[in-house]
This record gives sequence, C-alpha cells and structure tokens, in this order.
Amino acid sequence: MPVSGPRKKPSTPDGKVFERPRSERDRFTALTSELANPVLKDPQFAWETDPSWTLVGDRLPAGLAACGRMPVAVLDPHPPLDFDLVGMADWRGSKWVSFFQGESGRPVWSVLLDHAIDRVVVTVETAPRAYRDRVMVGEFAEREATDDRGAFDFAAGTLIRLADVARPLLGEDQRRLYNQRISAFAENEARRWTNWESATWQLGARSLGALVFRFAHAWTGLSVDDPNRYIGVTAFNLASSNVRLAEVSGDQYNWDFSQPFSIDGLNAQAGMHPDVLAVLRSTEIQQDHHRVLDGEGRPESF
Repeated sequence: MPVSGPRKKPSTPDGKVFERPRSERDRFTALTSELANPVLKDPQFAWETDPSWTLVGDRLPAGLAACGRMPVAVLDPHPPLDFDLVGMADWRGSKWVSFFQGESGRPVWSVLLDHAIDRVVVTVETAPRAYRDRVMVGEFAEREATDDRGAFDFAAGTLIRLADVARPLLGEDQRRLYNQRISAFAENEARRWTNWESATWQLGARSLGALVFRFAHAWTGLSVDDPNRYIGVTAFNLASSNVRLAEVSGDQYNWDFSQPFSIDGLNAQAGMHPDVLAVLRSTEIQQDHHRVLDGEGRPESF
C-alpha cells in the first residue's frame, strides 16, 4: 500500500515521531488499526494525526475494542476469512467482533471477539499459526520448525494490549513514562511465557493447556495446543483462568466473514455494543503499573 505524508513529520504529545513503516511488522501498525473504539475518546490518548503516517517504536495496536491508538489508513477490504474462530462457550451476555489484523486487501492473521456481561469482559483471539508466523515473525520461523518465536510474539501482543488498556488515570509525566516503557515490560515478560501460570481451557470436547499472566484486575494468556491456531484469552474481573471455549461463526457475532470485510463493518457496529472502557481501565495505580513505570522488563535480544 503506498504511504504518503506531509513534508513535516507529525508527532504525538509524548514527542514520538510518525515515520513511514519500515518493515513487515511496522507496516502492521499502519495497516491494521481497524476499529472504532472508546479509548480514542479518552483524553489520555487524544491527539490529532495525519492518517497517512504510523507510529513506529511505540507499541502494537490493541484489540479488546479499546486500544487502537494508531492512525487509520484507507484500506482495501480483506478477503473472506479462511480459518475457524474460537469464542466463549454458551455466553449469555453481549458479544461482538472487536478487531482484526491484516494487511490491506490481504487475508487477516488475527480476529478478536469481545464478550461482556455485568462487570466482566473477555476477549478471545484466534490466529492461524503458520500464516501469522510468516507475516509477523518471518519465514525463518517456519524453517526453524519451532513454536518459541511465534508464541513469544503472540504472547507479547496479548500482554502489551492488556497493560495498555488496564492502566489507571495517570498524570502527564507518568503517562509519558508509561508509554515509553510498556513495550519493554511486555516483551520481557513474554520471553518467559513458558513459565506463566498454568490453566486449562476447554474447547468443545478437548482440553487445551494454557499459560496466563495476571496484571492489575485482569489476566491474559495463550494456548499453543491447537496445531493450526494460536488461541489467546484476555479477561477482566474474572478470577478463574480456566475458561470454556467453543468453535464459533461470524454470524453469532453479527458479522459475515464469508464476504470481503473491512473497517467499515466495525464503524457501523460501534454503537451496537456496550461501552466497556470503565471495566478495562484500572481505578487506581497498582504494583503492576509501578513495575512498568519503574522500568522493569527491559527487553533483551531474543
């Protein structure tokens, strides 16, 4: 996708400069911020940007229908979905398509589905493993025939979204520091994903081993027990990390994935599901937030 921009590169209040995407992973930021979300209305994240630029070196765009801080480019529709989705089993509350990730005009490599009831919010992410690894990690991951690099990258993505949306209201200086250190914190913790807390997820008749990381009033985790998919779950105000999942269709979430789809569908549905921002955000600063602010989790080379 051609990217054009103004002569002077715009910047955020934190002083970060918007640059042209430089790699496949950086392009992900520019091409997949496809959501209408409540955080964009939050003064913690409010700024004007030129839609042709992407923020490089900050962090990945989030799902959870709540954290898409990157500018949105004009995108061609994605082709129909070519992998099976996972959602919460027998969910009695609201549910909707939260987010999807993929290059303009190409197949998506991740779909996130949101579920909300009372003060509980659960996001389930499904990603076709081989395709996501090829796009996000590189072809070497497939040649190496190892789960480690792809699973680390998937875990880092889930954790960075969680730490972002589960932040409390911060003053200007703390917010700037939090923004600067959140990626390093998440990536370092994700490097230890195999040591995260064990959980069991039920997917139909199958039991999947999972590993979860708790942060503030929430937790996030992943399972690599499905040979074809990464499955991620992020939950707020849900104590147990042992959840029941099910194979689901887009129709159950008021979405037709059998046809080409794009951000237009998310925009159209933005007012049709509950505003969960108050559930996602922490009401006060906690020890986990201090770990981010204090600079713990500086990344090392993988």
